[in-house]
Amino acid sequence: MTASGAAASACRSVILPRPRFLLALAAGALAAIAFPPFGVWPGIFGFGLLLRQLDEPSERRPLRAAFGLGWAAGFAYFLISTWWVGEAFLVDIAVHGWQAPFAVFFLAGGLALLWGVAAVLYRLIAPRHAGRVLVFAAAFGLLEWLRGHMLTGFPWNLPGEVWRAGSAPSQGAALLGAYGMSFLTLAIGAAPGLWRRGMGRAEQTALAAAALALTLLWSGGAWRLWTAAPPPAHALRLRIVQADVGQSEKWSADALDAIIARYVRLTAT
Repeated sequence: MTASGAAASACRSVILPRPRFLLALAAGALAAIAFPPFGVWPGIFGFGLLLRQLDEPSERRPLRAAFGLGWAAGFAYFLISTWWVGEAFLVDIAVHGWQAPFAVFFLAGGLALLWGVAAVLYRLIAPRHAGRVLVFAAAFGLLEWLRGHMLTGFPWNLPGEVWRAGSAPSQGAALLGAYGMSFLTLAIGAAPGLWRRGMGRAEQTALAAAALALTLLWSGGAWRLWTAAPPPAHALRLRIVQADVGQSEKWSADALDAIIARYVRLTAT
């Protein structure tokens, strides 16, 4: 075994057992597939798997273990949900294509540091009762807010943005905003992590509250869409079109007329 391999093995054994690390990766991956192009919204229950891993006792260095679990979940989450960052490097594949995997991996690893910090915050202040779901949602929601604001911000793929735009659940954003929806989504998604055989009344109540919140999110949004008043006849009408112009075409002077014609045709459709 090389020196670097031995160091990595020792680090894993000190910080957290390998199965928990893999389960944290799975938790982040589940949460990520709730986003397009997958759109599997039950993936939000990956947050419950992460909560469960953070609640497991660590014999040595529990805060380091929590950071490692949070980082692992965040790495999988951002690796899968922000893969599109690599597209920018494929405009000129011959020159920049080799940089795409490095950009995606390093971006995911860097953003995952915030999830590591959120996991540490959770372990520091979470109570042992069922209210820890709200602490989990608050800790990760706070770090997601920081992600969207610090260093000019990178607010893409917030947990509250998993709901397809225009769908019934997405209507909650009109009241709560993106970060309020993120808190609610994190709390709903994390609640199943409380489930245990022989769990107490408090955990049962928390699970019922999460189910009720999810039901209200869907039903309230559906009611809002159903009862929405039609726009007045004299209202200004806007049409947003996506011409799907390739990056290489955008920089070609010869393609300008064709691009304009494509937008005009889509607008008139």
